[in-house]
Amino acid sequence: ILGRLERPPTAMNPGAADPAALDRRRRVLVTLHVSRPYDIDVISQRHPWAIPLTGLRDDFRRLLNDGFSPNQGSDRALLRALVFGDREPALRQIEEAFSRTGTTHLLAANGARIAILAAFLYFLCRLLRLPPRWTLGLVTALVAGFGFLTMPAAQAIRPVLICAALGAGLMSRRSADSIQLLSLAALGVLVPRPLDLCAAGFQLSFVIVLGLILFARPVLQFLRTFEDKDRRIVKRLTPQSTWKRGVDRLRRWLIEASAAGLVAWVVALPLVAYHFEQFNAWTVPFSLLLSPLAMLALVCGFAKFALTAVCPPLAVGWAAAAWVPAASLRHAVGWLAHVPGADLPAAPPAVWQILLFYALLAVPLISWPRRRIQLFARFVPGGACA
Repeated sequence: ILGRLERPPTAMNPGAADPAALDRRRRVLVTLHVSRPYDIDVISQRHPWAIPLTGLRDDFRRLLNDGFSPNQGSDRALLRALVFGDREPALRQIEEAFSRTGTTHLLAANGARIAILAAFLYFLCRLLRLPPRWTLGLVTALVAGFGFLTMPAAQAIRPVLICAALGAGLMSRRSADSIQLLSLAALGVLVPRPLDLCAAGFQLSFVIVLGLILFARPVLQFLRTFEDKDRRIVKRLTPQSTWKRGVDRLRRWLIEASAAGLVAWVVALPLVAYHFEQFNAWTVPFSLLLSPLAMLALVCGFAKFALTAVCPPLAVGWAAAAWVPAASLRHAVGWLAHVPGADLPAAPPAVWQILLFYALLAVPLISWPRRRIQLFARFVPGGACA
């Protein structure tokens, strides 16, 4: 490799963010800049098993790329990021917009990607009328195979390992525990790559999922205490029109999504401040606004990939259909990035403050013997946020 070797630059102005300090936390001490492709020479061949795997990755990405014009490069890169987790130079401005709005988790969409893929494969198996055991084994195997096609990042490997472990547990007729599956996925990531423990992606991915497992249901139960029980019973017993049922489902979805978004935002607060030195005040409402577009773009990306494989001559039409939600998502996140207060600078907290924050969050999970202590424990996470 012929390039320019240098240390990460320090802050150029007083009070500006220090890239060198951020790189040191990421275990990056030097950078090597290569400006031309022919400045890299391959001096050894890859392993025999890596050659067909690399070719297969390129073929799958080519199916998604076919049909897009050069003017749609950013939207094509956005679809590749949603479907395969790729990060291209054309995606840099879109990544910055997602980061400013605090909705980077929508761009990653790792768990949603695996869930949509598993649901799509399950639907195909049901159409073919395969036995349940065959369906479960085939879906698990294909999802695990898809994991080799994505980028080998911790947040991308986690849902694949969890899905594979869940499928194996169901096939062996064993009960599955969410925290045990998450711990198994963490071990599967850290055993071959232990330094991922210090990476921001690993920490945010596993901490947010653990927070959702532990706190999402209690928060929902707390929000349901504000509902009128008599009115809820009357709704169940009396017939309702299709419009009212749709409104009730939308309201229930908004409450559940708001609770999950609030839990994820609170759990990630110290880690976002520590790794990225920022605070996003509108993460929860922005996530609610962008989630339908992100899920629609993800579904259209998988559909574009599958339909191009079935009918390659119509790749331009499939690309035009997938371009609409991707462009809408790109414009929406670009508009929201200019909202005041979307990205506020924050000083990175000390490690002991982060540990104290999570210790205070865990106080309501303890089974306290007295009722008054239980009521007091519910408000301790508010003190942690303060």
